[in-house]
Amino acid sequence: MSKSRMVAMVTLAVLVMSACNAPEAEYEDVFLNASYPTYTSVPELTDQANLIVEGTIVSTATREIDVSSPLTDQEAADPELNPGGTEQGEQSLMVYTVHQVRVERVIKGSASEGDTIEVKELGGTVGKARYATDYGVVLDDGGSYVLFLQTFETAPASLLNPIQSVYEEVGGKLTALPANTLDVEAVAALQRSED
Repeated sequence: MSKSRMVAMVTLAVLVMSACNAPEAEYEDVFLNASYPTYTSVPELTDQANLIVEGTIVSTATREIDVSSPLTDQEAADPELNPGGTEQGEQSLMVYTVHQVRVERVIKGSASEGDTIEVKELGGTVGKARYATDYGVVLDDGGSYVLFLQTFETAPASLLNPIQSVYEEVGGKLTALPANTLDVEAVAALQRSED
C-alpha cells in the first residue's frame, strides 16, 4: 500500500472517530408560560369537553401551528382592535407536539370508532430549540387513554387541561397523572355508562 493511501486512510479514520466523539448539538430551551382552566369535578370536565374518546397514540410529530384568529369584518374596521387598518395581522406560530390518535370508542361528541384524530399539546423540539411548559408533553406513543378534548375546524383538538383531561388505561384500569385530584372512578363510571 502506498504511503499517501495509508495517510488518507488514517486521516479518514481520525475524522470518523472525531465525529463519533463530538458533543451532542446544544439545544436552546424555551419556556412557554401556559395557563389552563381547572375543573372541580369530572361532570364539570365532561360538560366542557365537546369530544371525549378512548384512543391509542399511533404516531407523534412536532410542528408549528398558527393560533391567530382571523378578524371579523367588524373587528377589522375597528381601529382599536385592528390598528393596522385593513391588514389582517401576522401569523402567530406556536410549537405543538401533535399526536395521531386512533379512536377506539367515542364517549361524547362527533367522531367514529376507527377514526384517526389529531390531538395537540403545547411544546416540542423544532430545530435546535426545545419548547417546554410546566406540564411537558404527557401523552406517549402507543399509550391508550381517555381524553377530554376541545375540537377546532382548522387545528388539531386540544386537551382541556394537560393534567385533568388525560386518563391512561393500563391492563384495563384507568390511572390519572400524579397531580390530578379528580376522581378516576368517576371517569371509569362514565366509560361504563356508554357501554
